[in-house]
Amino acid sequence: MELQKINVKFFATDPNNPPLTDFIDLFHGWIQATDGVYHDVADYSHMQAGPGIVLVANDANVSIDETDNRRGLLYSQKSPLSGSNPEKIRTVLRSALENCPATRR
Repeated sequence: MELQKINVKFFATDPNNPPLTDFIDLFHGWIQATDGVYHDVADYSHMQAGPGIVLVANDANVSIDETDNRRGLLYSQKSPLSGSNPEKIRTVLRSALENCPATRR
């Protein structure tokens, strides 16, 4: 089996802080700070236990996801990856960590 479209979610320690809508401005800042890496922000904050705030890019989506009432950063790899399955998992984990708001510089 060859893995593709790998998703990783890091759960928040404080699921209600900051408010979900604060991530809209944060993600718009990421769009402005990159040269076409990120394209759009979708606001699903009105949905109970839903997809939250989604930052759309070609290769992956980054979202502050609230599925099952468990907030966390969800990194969804969309584009195909090369390498073995363990290499793909390492690549996605690394990318997900790089997109965590607390670690991003």
